[in-house]
Amino acid sequence: MTNLLISGINGKMGKKVYQKAKEYGFNLLCGVDKKQGGNFDCPVYRTFDEVKENIDLIIDFSSPDICTDLHNYAKENKCAVFSGTTGYNEKQTNLIKKLSKFVPVFMASNTSYGVNLLIQLVDLACKKIKNCRIEIIEMHHINKKDAPSGTALSIKKAISDNLNCDVPIHSVRGGNIVGEHNVLFMTDNEVISIKHTALSDEVFAEGAVKAAAFLIGKKPNLYTMNDLLKA
Repeated sequence: MTNLLISGINGKMGKKVYQKAKEYGFNLLCGVDKKQGGNFDCPVYRTFDEVKENIDLIIDFSSPDICTDLHNYAKENKCAVFSGTTGYNEKQTNLIKKLSKFVPVFMASNTSYGVNLLIQLVDLACKKIKNCRIEIIEMHHINKKDAPSGTALSIKKAISDNLNCDVPIHSVRGGNIVGEHNVLFMTDNEVISIKHTALSDEVFAEGAVKAAAFLIGKKPNLYTMNDLLKA
């Protein structure tokens, strides 16, 4: 049985992942979170330095400021890492990518099957629709800290990989919106909209746990949702 640590366990996504991980039969040994408390049947430490258990796998939904601690702990203890944390700067992103030389790492800004299908459809649209203006509108709940979202940036990259154009991203934060991404392809005579709306955080938690399970037994490498969808 795989020994699991959830980083950011007291956060909104961390709590969802805690429930899903139990459903999937992981041996949840502990969590790490600066915020203490919460109703968990495992110890929750403030830092990775306090962890005493032998950990095989980390699911991380924390914040960019613990990136270095996560990297150092996973590298030293040979732990596979699923990283769903967004808001990394370039240096932090590169640090997590470098970790994949030593342990299997799965990075995903969004673990929804539907969102990743949207990105494939956007890629197709870029190849088929000529002479258009493209813009992205993303909407999330008022407490989401990073803007634009990691998913919006992934969509923008999919577009820029196909087309040499500037793609504006419009970020909206309000209420309890789980997540919505709308990509507009606008020509003189028509508008094509490719949109995904998440109705519950459950879809992200389940996707994250599936992605983490995918890492079990894998060799050190950097994995993405494309690898999971092909499996």
